[in-house]
Amino acid sequence: MPQVELLGALIGEEFERFATLSKIHGQKGVSAAIRTVGTTASAATTRRIQLLTTDLMAAEMRDLRAETSNPSAARISASLPPASRRCSISAYSAS
Repeated sequence: MPQVELLGALIGEEFERFATLSKIHGQKGVSAAIRTVGTTASAATTRRIQLLTTDLMAAEMRDLRAETSNPSAARISASLPPASRRCSISAYSAS
């Protein structure tokens, strides 16, 4: 799923950015960290993360609706452990 991989990469970049800001805060103080936020912040990246998340959640909802409208798929799904019933974004964002 290229969207999930892209989302993971974007979130990883944001984690790295926040780690850098945290290091700057520890070494140079709040003022330096605040100045750095302005130069490193990317509203476009945040918006892409939001859009990808929305797209993936919508696809998941479509899959769940289709699954529940198909009685045989619903029976198969019901026999699976809860974590196997759906592919959650949170499973990918931790990596």
